[in-house]
Amino acid sequence: MTLRSYKDVEGWNGKRVLVRCDLNVQVIDGIAETSPYGRIRRSCEFIEWLSAHGAKVIVIAHLGRPGGVDESLRMKPVHTALEYVLGRKVHYIGALVGSGAKEMIDNMNAGDVALLENVRFDSREIENDATFAKELGELGDIYINNAFGASHRNHSSTAAIQSELPSYAGALLEQEVSVLSEVRDHPKQPLILLMGGLKIKTKIGVIDEFAPHAEKIFVAGALANTFFAQEGKEVGISAFNKDEFFEVETLHKTCGEKLILPSDVCVGLGDSVKCISVDKVQKDEEMVDIGEEMISAFLEAAESANTIIWNGPLGKCETEAYCKGTERVLDALSKMNEKTIVLGGGDTIPLITESQGHTFTLISTGGGAMLKFLAGESLPGIEPLIAS
Repeated sequence: MTLRSYKDVEGWNGKRVLVRCDLNVQVIDGIAETSPYGRIRRSCEFIEWLSAHGAKVIVIAHLGRPGGVDESLRMKPVHTALEYVLGRKVHYIGALVGSGAKEMIDNMNAGDVALLENVRFDSREIENDATFAKELGELGDIYINNAFGASHRNHSSTAAIQSELPSYAGALLEQEVSVLSEVRDHPKQPLILLMGGLKIKTKIGVIDEFAPHAEKIFVAGALANTFFAQEGKEVGISAFNKDEFFEVETLHKTCGEKLILPSDVCVGLGDSVKCISVDKVQKDEEMVDIGEEMISAFLEAAESANTIIWNGPLGKCETEAYCKGTERVLDALSKMNEKTIVLGGGDTIPLITESQGHTFTLISTGGGAMLKFLAGESLPGIEPLIAS
């Protein structure tokens, strides 16, 4: 897949460049996450490139899913994080469109960087409203989509705006599309999948896509709980989705013996865990991590695989003690640098250390976008950029 590239633009100096970034990260106690391979640091690489080439860089991004203006979801923590990572002043425009925003942008110097307010504060954003896209477009001369993680959304700042300005793919978007296209269309065999997280409906497309030529499909974390519940196993107080039992039955039929579920799990004991057979979970227990047998089974398969695709955490990683399985798998995979290894999922990326990250083929900034792309679905933010 060939996209219209930012490299095709001649002359950046003084041009107002609207760049859509995916900066939707965890904010804890007012501090936005800036992990080594997270969305903010990865986006800043291209922002810095544009700035160095003299563009007036106007960043469009969102945080959370506000239903209108939500004071707790203003972009201020992200703005602080951008200044920290870039090591320079970033203008904070507490608006989205209109004369006030336009005046601030007009007063910017070549090379300056500005961040608009949460684009989802305007309800027209998620409606892919053409009028809102036109108002955004009036702030810039060029539009760059560098937000792979938001490109599966049919929103004004990812889709409709591309009808208002000359539009191109940014460096991060290009990289993700290139690697994922190769993995989807020409995977090196043997190939295995590791699916974590919670919602089966978001994974079923990619599992269906790869089931015919995957050697094994491992399902772990909260995702596996729904399989256990559908089979009539005791899941205690563990999270699962009863309304996805039909999808579970479908995947059993599609994948057959390729589908591997945990035979052991870890249940939470406050700040520690107890690892037991999945058949011994009690009614008052919560499954919070994968057990030793599952870790060993996956890593054994990974040793002989040439392509590994992993999406979603394998435990309840909000608690450090419940994330040991995920951390062990990450560490082991980081030492298998001769393989094609693709990781994705917003909850997984912050766990990757700097020493681990450089060994993986791709750490995707997208969770849902990665799954939809690998499943062969059209992404509204990318489709208009495909070169004819």
